[in-house]
Amino acid sequence: MASLIHKYPLPVREETGITVPEGREILHFGEQDNALFVWVLVPDRMAKADTFVPLAVHGTGHRIWEDTRAYIQTVQLKNGLVWHVFYREA
Repeated sequence: MASLIHKYPLPVREETGITVPEGREILHFGEQDNALFVWVLVPDRMAKADTFVPLAVHGTGHRIWEDTRAYIQTVQLKNGLVWHVFYREA
C-alpha cells in the first residue's frame, strides 16, 4: 500500500494537537519560515475517521507537568527560539 507525506502546522501552546487520519505515523517536527510544523506519513487510502493527537509545545524554561507528558522532539527555529514537543494526555 502506498502512503503520502502531509505537513500540518502546529500551534505553539501548552495544549495543542493535530487532527490526522487514522493509521498515520508522525515522522518529524521541524521549522519552516519561523513556524513549527509536523510531517506525517498517511496511508494513501485515507481512513474513514480522523483522530486527534493531543500534543504540548513548551519553550525552554517553561514549566512542564511531567506526569501528563511524554517527550517527542526538540525543534530550534532559525530565529533562536527552541520548542520542545510532547504527547499529552487527552
